[in-house]
Amino acid sequence: MNKLLPLVFLSLCSVGFASATELYGEINSSYVLSKIEDETFNPLALEARVGFYLEQQVGLELYYGTGLSDDTEVGIELSLNSIAGVNLRFESPEAQGMKVFILLGYGMTEWDVDRSGTGEPGKVDFDDYNIGGGFEWRIGKSENWFVNLRGERFLNKDNIRLNTGSLGVRYVF
Repeated sequence: MNKLLPLVFLSLCSVGFASATELYGEINSSYVLSKIEDETFNPLALEARVGFYLEQQVGLELYYGTGLSDDTEVGIELSLNSIAGVNLRFESPEAQGMKVFILLGYGMTEWDVDRSGTGEPGKVDFDDYNIGGGFEWRIGKSENWFVNLRGERFLNKDNIRLNTGSLGVRYVF
């Protein structure tokens, strides 16, 4: 988490700029698709995102999430303790109430891994660049409410992968 603090600080320094732009908040429920070597784990997670637009259709967002459920495969129990990071969000122009977006960022994850009830290896931290994208639809005729469907790859190194598929609701202030 210490590696993420400079990014959070930089983002918070931009709050004065953000007050003149559109702010947004989002909440997502995520299906986590994680793989360690040859074993696949699929816990559920909940994420919150806050962001602001730097330019029209270009946003900066911070996210934090936590696991809602654990998964066990071949004597290994995996739980996602936290996922946090920062993304740049690039959006297409809205057409018929829908837009496409791409996410580029950097994040950290903390997992709790328990091999055969031994508690080993315990808490494990990973950080990596992340990339994602999705679709977003305006809810009815609302100017502020959107629903989105996204996929994001958070980690892909050392025989470990972490991807998510999410359904979210976003509010633009």
